[in-house]
Amino acid sequence: VYGDVDSVLPTFREALSSYTAKSPWYAFGIDLLMGSDIDRASTREGLQFIPGNLMNDLGRASIIDGNGNSRPAVKVTNLLLEENASPAPHSNLTPFNVSLLLLLFTMVVMLVELRKKRTFWGYDMLLMSLQGTSGALLLFMGLCSEHPAVDANYAMLLLNPLALLLMPLLVHRIIKHRGLAAVAWVQVAFVLLFLCSAVAGLQSYPVPLYFCALALLVRSLFHIYKKDICELNIV
Repeated sequence: VYGDVDSVLPTFREALSSYTAKSPWYAFGIDLLMGSDIDRASTREGLQFIPGNLMNDLGRASIIDGNGNSRPAVKVTNLLLEENASPAPHSNLTPFNVSLLLLLFTMVVMLVELRKKRTFWGYDMLLMSLQGTSGALLLFMGLCSEHPAVDANYAMLLLNPLALLLMPLLVHRIIKHRGLAAVAWVQVAFVLLFLCSAVAGLQSYPVPLYFCALALLVRSLFHIYKKDICELNIV
């Protein structure tokens, strides 16, 4: 039997985040890759996949024999490797800052487009390439990995591999000078579905992903505004 346990246990994602907080890119990658299953309520046994939790639990565990007598499950604990306590080098190039810069840069691009009266469609190609490639990676992991934690990843509502299939339509409309509003409406749907999943609590997402969603949303609404509302002569 184990000793006393906290009445409120963290989710699996929260338990992981306490170990990855000092490595923002590592934490962001794990948060992005792991699906909704790690946001469910955890159990004491389930959290023992973390070596430190397993060590602490076994250190407080007792073995009870048939006569009701108990003895410690672990007699001696030996530390084989000291923790490297040296702080990680500080860098401002964090997922939070990069995603915030992406949002700000997207707004700057739109302002320049208004002044130049032209659409930098290459920027849309870049955004959709990153979006679709990231989604394809998440889809590949969900289908091919045997790790159950990467299944049911609702981040694919935003990082949708279908964005790669939309790129030929994007190129076609650019060549025909028809504007990008049709593609933009699909992107708006992607973002809204993603935000609805967050509001519904289907999955916990890293904060930088919301900045990426906002960048896609404002970019898409900008195309819709130009074509369907103001009919601006920007090609």
